[in-house]
Amino acid sequence: MDSSNRTRAYQLLVLVLTFLSYMTFHMSRKAISVVKTTWYPSDCIWPGRNGTQSVVCGGSLPTTVCQPWMPFDSESKLGDLDFVFLLGYAFAMFVSGHIGDRFNLRYFLFAGMLLSGIFTSMLGLAYFFNIHSFAFFVVVQLFGGIVQSTGWPSVVAVMANWFGVGNRGFILGLWNSHTSLGNIIGAIIPGIWVHNAWGWSFIVPGIIIALMGVVVLLFLAVDPADVDCPPPEQHTSTAGTGSHRPARPITTMTAEQGEKRSLLPVATTDSDLGEASADLRGSTRTPAAVGFIAALRIPGVLEYSLCLFFSKFMNYIFLYWMPKYVRDVCVDGHSLSEEHSAFYSSLFDVGGIIGGATLGYVSDRTGASAIPSVLMLLLGIPSLYIFNTYGGHSLGALLGLMALTGALLNGPYSLITTAVAAELGTHEVLGENQKAKATVAAIIDGTGSIGAAIGPYVVGVALQDATNPWPIVINTCMAASLLSALFLVRVCRKEVSRLRAACLAKQS
Repeated sequence: MDSSNRTRAYQLLVLVLTFLSYMTFHMSRKAISVVKTTWYPSDCIWPGRNGTQSVVCGGSLPTTVCQPWMPFDSESKLGDLDFVFLLGYAFAMFVSGHIGDRFNLRYFLFAGMLLSGIFTSMLGLAYFFNIHSFAFFVVVQLFGGIVQSTGWPSVVAVMANWFGVGNRGFILGLWNSHTSLGNIIGAIIPGIWVHNAWGWSFIVPGIIIALMGVVVLLFLAVDPADVDCPPPEQHTSTAGTGSHRPARPITTMTAEQGEKRSLLPVATTDSDLGEASADLRGSTRTPAAVGFIAALRIPGVLEYSLCLFFSKFMNYIFLYWMPKYVRDVCVDGHSLSEEHSAFYSSLFDVGGIIGGATLGYVSDRTGASAIPSVLMLLLGIPSLYIFNTYGGHSLGALLGLMALTGALLNGPYSLITTAVAAELGTHEVLGENQKAKATVAAIIDGTGSIGAAIGPYVVGVALQDATNPWPIVINTCMAASLLSALFLVRVCRKEVSRLRAACLAKQS
């Protein structure tokens, strides 16, 4: 086998292994959103509970007496579990990225997957050992979030090691469907046992992610150098530049040479590039890993991190609460079962797969990431309104609008956490020092995960205190989508200037 074929074979293996790895991460964390409908059913009578009773479809009062799994006697406690998990995940993410750039990623990822399987399974053991301590669930969720933070910076760093510029946006857009596919499988598998023996809804995903960790340990090649393959081109270069500073991120090449555009129109002036490069490159032949503050100063990291904060805020609301939302919606005057709610809610993630791949393709072709991301986020606002207003008219309307909304809201989230994070982690201002991939991915996704922790918690409070909470939740998501778009305005302006300059250059 010649060198190029051997490299492509390893790239395919890395693509599959990292895809399956992070798919199992999301599969394991999705289970709790399915089991919520059993821990705290909404369309029934609660013995000993004071206050007004929520009505069910048709405006009637419920007639079935609930048998909740104590201590979950309110939605707010369910929201507390989400908050604890995601808060541990968010803050541990910054540490995980720091470790990931300084430790063998194969061992690091294996350890994270094995421990994730253990903590996920422990939630299921509560069913079989009849555990009703709220403290038990809180502690397990906290440590589960901490160990799950090992996954994202690891797989992004490995993918950035193997795939360079060119079609990175489209490849990583398709690759990032592991998130949506993991959510889909994480809704279907737990849904099998959710109504009867919900403990298996956690134990089976826990076993799967642990076994996948063993596969990663045995077969994952972290870096091309580990298997004597040439490294990919991490950024474009400008021929004949006559200077020692890195070339500009955006170049337009001739048709014969082919086109390779960076997704990030940053550092548009010589002074921007020179100052950033001087701070970040270092001068040693084997540079040390880039620190947190230095990585934060890479142009574009701060803007995309804040954008992702609000993007994950709303996306994780749907990740953790969509099955319950579908359960509470009256479709043609009828409520759906727990099993059907879990299954149908996966259409949001199917839309996310389409949206992520589409946005990645557009970014590759245009050389812009912020402009199409902002357009999708803005279109997501009316989509959310229409989904909430007309989704209950029929099952077809519910599923179609759910998929459309998922495509619009998940697309930017997918692009930022994959292609944008990978490119920033190999940014030209780093020079030869490319040991920032996991750290940059952790900063961006860690900031986003703080928003992800707050979003589901807000929903839990709203469900507890409001008579009709879902319109409030949807309006909050619409505001988050707008704020997410606003944080990319400055980057959009740079992209517009760069695209206009490239257009004028072609005309002259």
